Amino acid sequence: MSLSPSAKAISSASDKESGPLSLSVEKIYPEKTEDHSASIAKNDSDSSNTIAIPTNVSSNPFPSSDNSSQEYHLKWVKWQGSQSKLPIVTQNSNGSCPLLAIINVLLLRKNITFPPIIEMVTASQLMDYLCDCILNYVPKNLPEQIKLNYEQNLQDAMSIMPRLQTGLDVNVKFTGIMDFEYTPECIIFDLLRIPLYHGWLVDSDQREICRIISNQSYNQLVDKIIASKTSNSDKSEMFLAEEFLNQTASQLTNYGLSQLIKHIKDEEPCILFRNNHFITLYKHKGKLFQLVTDQGFLTESNVVWESLDNIEGDTYFVDGDFVLVPPKPSSSLHSSTIANTQQQIDQELVI
Repeated sequence: MSLSPSAKAISSASDKESGPLSLSVEKIYPEKTEDHSASIAKNDSDSSNTIAIPTNVSSNPFPSSDNSSQEYHLKWVKWQGSQSKLPIVTQNSNGSCPLLAIINVLLLRKNITFPPIIEMVTASQLMDYLCDCILNYVPKNLPEQIKLNYEQNLQDAMSIMPRLQTGLDVNVKFTGIMDFEYTPECIIFDLLRIPLYHGWLVDSDQREICRIISNQSYNQLVDKIIASKTSNSDKSEMFLAEEFLNQTASQLTNYGLSQLIKHIKDEEPCILFRNNHFITLYKHKGKLFQLVTDQGFLTESNVVWESLDNIEGDTYFVDGDFVLVPPKPSSSLHSSTIANTQQQIDQELVI
């Protein structure tokens, strides 16, 4: 949504393993008789637990809408030298939603696996996989108070599940890449142990802006800006705050990007909140890459990741082994540029 001061919230448009726990899922091709069940990597803790599971955990998460029938194409890609291909769920007309970002992290971590015959999945199926993964992480033998808190977190997570396909409201703080106001929207990431980041930070060198914004969240800052417009108080500070929001409307600053590169762990799938979207992110040998989920690249299995080196949008594509994918137009100039870019990537990654 727009980042004008009238906005009240930021709205998105969108380890332990043993044997697999088989999940029965709706068949993609009803005329076939093959087993199209998916698998969830099972936590090796005791299957019994003391947590009261919400009664609606297995119910249809879309009781009053047609969203459950929404279908998503799977794109099968080679991943880090593996002989078997990995599925990526691509976005449909709804754009990049939180559900896809979360599911793709689980696929990259191999918490979820699909049989290679599957080419499409429904939102209802993805919700089923998600619920099972959440339950797979349920701890056992917790102290009573912690157990009650966990049960409440499960209830809160289930209540926001229907919104995963359309968007979540999150409230960032400008002080750190993991600083969000803790809301039910954030709980689902914690339950799945998926790191959630943003790069909308104030540069520590901008001391005046840092002082004005301090530890305020986006919502708090917008409220102050709105209030200042109708008061007789000095408006200079709120003018600077509003200017900062307008100049960083992409929700990523150079300082924020540098902090993401510095603190995100190598080879750990995570999620980045930017431009009101949730993006599956991966750091490989010190460089950040965004998972390509655009359905326009569905048939280009070698286009897997897009670089995130700067905030200006100057990017390139790489495959599942992080090798540069040349652009389609072919010319001596392009060939020279590609060779130089690959050489630079190789040097930076110390390949």
